[in-house]
Amino acid sequence: MALPKLNTPTYTMTIPSMQKEVEYRPFNVKEQKTLMMAKESNDEKAMIRATRELIRDCLFEKVDIKKLTMFDFEYIFLMCRAKSVGETSDVMIKCSECEDLNPVSINIDDAEVFGEIKSSKEKTVALTDEVGVTLNYPGFESALEILQQNQGETEAALDVIVSCVDTIYDKENVYPAADHTFDELKEFVESLSTKQFEQITEFFNDAPYVGLNSNFTCNKCGHQNELTIQGLKNFF
Repeated sequence: MALPKLNTPTYTMTIPSMQKEVEYRPFNVKEQKTLMMAKESNDEKAMIRATRELIRDCLFEKVDIKKLTMFDFEYIFLMCRAKSVGETSDVMIKCSECEDLNPVSINIDDAEVFGEIKSSKEKTVALTDEVGVTLNYPGFESALEILQQNQGETEAALDVIVSCVDTIYDKENVYPAADHTFDELKEFVESLSTKQFEQITEFFNDAPYVGLNSNFTCNKCGHQNELTIQGLKNFF
């Protein structure tokens, strides 16, 4: 006789960059085990891969993972985690005054996307009076592929920027990035002046991110800390 199957609850969330409402489910014990094993390995790549598979399955494979930005990815993970293992998480945070580690309980449900999600027109960077680029926010899939190449931080950061180029334009034409190789796009980016490159990096410095405001009093020095927690590792 077959064992009974439990009904899995479902919830809805809105994917930040798409403003699209989707249905999702909590992750199960098997998926939680995979996450914990990845965390115990202290391998960032393994943690990201495990989270990727979890998100794909918890969204019932109805969302194209390749279209998710990094802040989409983190937000979806936190929503799934909150419904799976509880809204609160205990993390260790350094005091900004004495740097002593303090145990802090945070409410995952309070996580939000900080910063303005810009429209397509607002993602244009004019490099000269005639030449410019339009950019996309860093995508989760492309960032994962670059991470797996085991490059140095500087080279990896440059490759992420190159992967975000959507189009290049001049006075007469628009050149879609999809029509050119990664090496061609990288050659273009590397040909920019330092000032022009700074214009592009400024776009990424202002990119939205997922965070959670937290206040706590340091157990050692009594300093009142007010900070925004961000980064997938802090919520894993």
